[in-house]
Amino acid sequence: MSPATPRHSERCPECKQRVHQLLQRRFGRCLVSHRFPWPANFHAYVGTAIYPVLNRVVDALRGHRGYRVEDYVRARTLAACDFWIPDPGFVVEFDESQHFTAPRKLALTAIGDAFHLGFRRARWIELCTHHDAKDNDPPYRDEQRAWYDTLRDLAPTLHGHLPTVRLYARDLPWCELDVDRADDRVLFDQTALSYTSALR
Repeated sequence: MSPATPRHSERCPECKQRVHQLLQRRFGRCLVSHRFPWPANFHAYVGTAIYPVLNRVVDALRGHRGYRVEDYVRARTLAACDFWIPDPGFVVEFDESQHFTAPRKLALTAIGDAFHLGFRRARWIELCTHHDAKDNDPPYRDEQRAWYDTLRDLAPTLHGHLPTVRLYARDLPWCELDVDRADDRVLFDQTALSYTSALR
């Protein structure tokens, strides 16, 4: 199994299908595009355990290009997650390169070590530096994506769930993994799930 190459698109639909199959094989049940009624609005989290961290993230994002949280929060609730594992209870997100932006780096830096994440924060910061992706349609899109990703990282813990796990789309040609091959299942666990307490 070789790492993903430029010839293998990170938007390969078969890759996400295979990740779904592997998660099902590993945990027994995996829901695709599951939606939670979790607020997208910053002020909905006043008084919660994650509010101080969210406040730092909002300040960091505003300091980047001047956008206020009110400028880019356009939804009442978070969009559906990529995958939801009901037992033991955690979200899995499949991150393509557009997620690795300067605002996302600022948000991850602002989170600091205050919360245990289900992925290696330092590596995600490095990927933000490497990709430095930009999407200015609408102009605040990168701040918006960074904010929603931050909420997906932190909100589950308010509801007793495990931290959100994030997979990097380019880590592997995921579609080449064989669900029925033990070595490939081990590789999947080591690559995608090694940083989550769900395996402990």
